[in-house]
Amino acid sequence: EFARSMDGRETDTFDVNNLNFRSVAQFPYLGPGSMKHLYLYHHKCGNKAIFGIFNPMGKSASVFVFDTAIGDQMPSLGPLYSSERNAKLVQGTDESLLPPSGLTFSVSLSKTANERQKFAQMQRILVDYKREKRGPTFIAVQSAHDLTHVINLLPE
Repeated sequence: EFARSMDGRETDTFDVNNLNFRSVAQFPYLGPGSMKHLYLYHHKCGNKAIFGIFNPMGKSASVFVFDTAIGDQMPSLGPLYSSERNAKLVQGTDESLLPPSGLTFSVSLSKTANERQKFAQMQRILVDYKREKRGPTFIAVQSAHDLTHVINLLPE
């Protein structure tokens, strides 16, 4: 009944009174595939930085690179990713622990180091993802900055 009343409405919030007790035996908690994942990556070294948003469920990744000395040369990330993934498999890593094969990469190169602009581009990707209403999603963040700083860099 509650699910029908929420149809078409925002599901990011709920009222605690709408919750009912159910045992884990009756309803498994967070079964396989119930939670989507996004990964936000940021690394900076001197005048160089790389930002990325990886969507394993959508098999896509958006990567933003800036380096004041960069040319138009950037290795093709698809084959590089596949090579690293295959190396992990050869080493005996369980495939279920690895991100999926066949990620499609969108790469943007820039010589200007405008960190806020890159975070704004990533925010647009996150907003588009949210509009698609793909269900419960958590975002894992690995950054040269602490999480509070990253959140402050992402525009509203």
